[in-house]
Amino acid sequence: AIPIFWTIMTHKGEECYRRVFEFLKQKIPTFNPSSYMSDFEFGLHNAIKDVFPNIDANHCHFHYAQALINKSTEIGLINKTTIRPGTHPEIYIVVKQLIALALLPPNLIKITFENIKRVTMETFGNHFDGLFGYYERYWLKTVKPEGFSIYNLRDDRTNNHIESYHRTLNMHLRKNPHPNQFFCK
Repeated sequence: AIPIFWTIMTHKGEECYRRVFEFLKQKIPTFNPSSYMSDFEFGLHNAIKDVFPNIDANHCHFHYAQALINKSTEIGLINKTTIRPGTHPEIYIVVKQLIALALLPPNLIKITFENIKRVTMETFGNHFDGLFGYYERYWLKTVKPEGFSIYNLRDDRTNNHIESYHRTLNMHLRKNPHPNQFFCK
């Protein structure tokens, strides 16, 4: 994937994104993307779906896995600076099982999650309550399995190539650059 347009924005809210996509649709009437991939930013997702209602949303598996690892770290289940499989293998196995749920078809994710939760609770009691509660609230009820399953993705399952492009671009620009910086080199 390569960027086909760039936008300089002062905010990243849903309304700002919507205006950008409406502008694109107005200026390029034949622009009608069939799918897109992004992280789990709801403002962006809602704006794209409003302007291009038939578009298929795909979300980045890397960001999904990263969110689960970050939440596991935040609630004290793991320590990101010392992730070693031998440290607490049972904890990492449960986190990896949750990450792997995105590889399943959407209709199997919830029942498989319930099985993981049941077996884990039988073994570890309520040690994983915080992580399981987060997963149910955010991934199963807010994002929904259709929003994070990568089961049917044939091509890219991450947007890491775009993240790499952004990192390179940001290395060449200072924070809050003057607009002339984009045109002078």
